[in-house]
Amino acid sequence: MPTDKKISEFPSAPAGKILDSNKKIISELQRVAPSSVVTLFEIDIEDLLVENLLPYDNASRSDAVFRFHNNLKLIKQDIIWKGQVYKASPIKVDGYEASSKGPTATPKLTFVSDEEDNKAFRELRTMLRQLDDLVGGKVTRLRTFAKYLDEENFYINVGGEKRLVGSESIVPEGFQPDPLAEFPREIFFIERKIGESAKGIELQLASPVDFENLSLPRRKCISRTCQFDYRGEGCLYEYSSHFGVNDSATREKSEKSFGCDNLGGVNLPTEAPPIANEKNELIKDIIPEFNPRSRPSKWSADRDYSVGSSIYYEKNNRKYYFVCKKFAEKSRIRPSTAPPNMNYWEPDICSKNIKGCKLRWDDTYKRTKGLLTYGNFAVESATRSSGQLGNGVTHAACMPFGGFPSVRKLEEFNT
Repeated sequence: MPTDKKISEFPSAPAGKILDSNKKIISELQRVAPSSVVTLFEIDIEDLLVENLLPYDNASRSDAVFRFHNNLKLIKQDIIWKGQVYKASPIKVDGYEASSKGPTATPKLTFVSDEEDNKAFRELRTMLRQLDDLVGGKVTRLRTFAKYLDEENFYINVGGEKRLVGSESIVPEGFQPDPLAEFPREIFFIERKIGESAKGIELQLASPVDFENLSLPRRKCISRTCQFDYRGEGCLYEYSSHFGVNDSATREKSEKSFGCDNLGGVNLPTEAPPIANEKNELIKDIIPEFNPRSRPSKWSADRDYSVGSSIYYEKNNRKYYFVCKKFAEKSRIRPSTAPPNMNYWEPDICSKNIKGCKLRWDDTYKRTKGLLTYGNFAVESATRSSGQLGNGVTHAACMPFGGFPSVRKLEEFNT
């Protein structure tokens, strides 16, 4: 099965070719009777699926990236652009126009369709319910002229002979396929769901520019729940993965700023293999075949995985760890075996409470749980000398817990 490509993943073309294609767009716009403009939409929710550890088809990504077009007066069939298929669907769009003097555009995207006849729309609605109204999903609007669409929209190859697709296919005047001839792309993010009915979904979009000077809300002081992103901002459980920087000077500053009363700074871990699930159940106890001292490998769709194998995949400079608990055949052959499908994989997830933090940072507590030497994240005394990179072996019970244990009730304070 060929790997699906998002519009942003296509390799860059030579500058000369891009310039020539841009000139075609400008020239076509200046014609008295230009070719019809074709509008395409790509809705990318892969990051939302990853963050929520929901399984999806890593190979085709058909349930992570949705493509639609609303050019039903021009063509009622699916449209192929850059080799990707955009499903025909009634879509109403308002608010894409923006003024140089006014606020940024805040488009509204309305889908009106029948789930029985439109599988892609049905799957999008399912994800809408599972992923908090798809807030944060990326929407890209693409536009080109009909004359520059892929040849497969109008012709098929039969025995080496090029024939029209169907008897009613009308080839645009001056047809000249060019995958680089397109208008500037418009990227927005789903801000909220405005409304939903049996046959429709209305979404409010926002420009990334709107968030540049956004003031953050007051931070909630919650006693028992950590608000930090596991292995991310504030947590620091895997230093090099989050920051993408592993030089001694930058690390030294971070370690000194993250200290406690009896320790000038902590030794932040470069690597932090799987520890426990969201219930604080140790993965080594759930899966006896798992060797805590083994180093996880990067997940590959072309490999079989046996029980006990530990893997990770990376997204936005963050690693997501899993341990195989049921034989997983190559996901290139069987997409359902790919992580994070919990039928095959046990994920490493923080419980967001004090115990979860102690399992990762409190050396004394970890010893009581049999985590004295846990893979590359051991807890014996530190041996690194000045200038060396840390291996996360000494913390003296310093924990970057993102809650406020001393707070007795839920309150909000300005910070």
